[in-house]
Amino acid sequence: ARGFGGLRGAGSAGGPAASLVSALQPPTLDAYPTLRPLFVVGAAGSSIGAVSDVVARLVMAAAVDPSPAVRHLVLRLMDPRLDAVLARPPLSTTLTACLRDDSPAVRDAAVSLLARLSPRSPALLMPPLRRLLVDSLSAIPLASGDGHRSDLLSVVAAVAAASPRIAAAHSSNLAAVLLPAVSDPHPGIASIALRALCGLSVAAADVIQPHVNRLLPTITSFVGDVSSAARRVAALEALSQLTVNTGTVATPQLLVPPLIPLLLACVVAPGGRGGAAATWEVRREALRALGSL
Repeated sequence: ARGFGGLRGAGSAGGPAASLVSALQPPTLDAYPTLRPLFVVGAAGSSIGAVSDVVARLVMAAAVDPSPAVRHLVLRLMDPRLDAVLARPPLSTTLTACLRDDSPAVRDAAVSLLARLSPRSPALLMPPLRRLLVDSLSAIPLASGDGHRSDLLSVVAAVAAASPRIAAAHSSNLAAVLLPAVSDPHPGIASIALRALCGLSVAAADVIQPHVNRLLPTITSFVGDVSSAARRVAALEALSQLTVNTGTVATPQLLVPPLIPLLLACVVAPGGRGGAAATWEVRREALRALGSL
């Protein structure tokens, strides 16, 4: 218990909060045999009390620590075995405050964590996620710069990927915002929009299916564009997921005949049109796209 003293002074990623989170990671529990019983949630009342006390301190660090790196680290390393504790108020209420964090990485981690917890407490956790999605969709047309639009689209993509139920309920509004963003000249915005469409295709394939034919030429052009590796990877991921989720795996080969040679060029050694400057991520996603088609 003395090892879990206050989290004060955790102003950097190497502070006490970061050390505490690192100590609680499952791969390192073998080095701390006395901590292992704490993770058997429900085994005994004393274990539940110890877990609740430690997790409460971590949740407070995720909400108020001055370092974005510490806040992100704490949220990202919350083990699923702690979900029963995290889903209870007031911890769940404190976690919802992280949805409005200034750091995009912290917001994305908070969205993923709360979406994972929402089946345990839907009445408490679903409304904040839904409100975040609606507010972001409303703000995107009014965003003044590419950076602001990118942050808002990142929130939309995170909610769509983490909570298909919420995405399905707002599928029409999501499609209306995301489809034009795919053709945005800014590579970062186009990449995030493609990632969000992948999440939407899982939740509402019938909404995306009529637009697949219009998206394929744009996605193919991104696959062959070596100027942006991130957009290239996002296009390959979208090609795999959109076609599989909408049941249109034969459409790309009929609509865009050069697509298969382009994907093969991404896999082989650099030097060809598609293989030029191909990173491992590009080759991996190209192999997945070939497998999907």
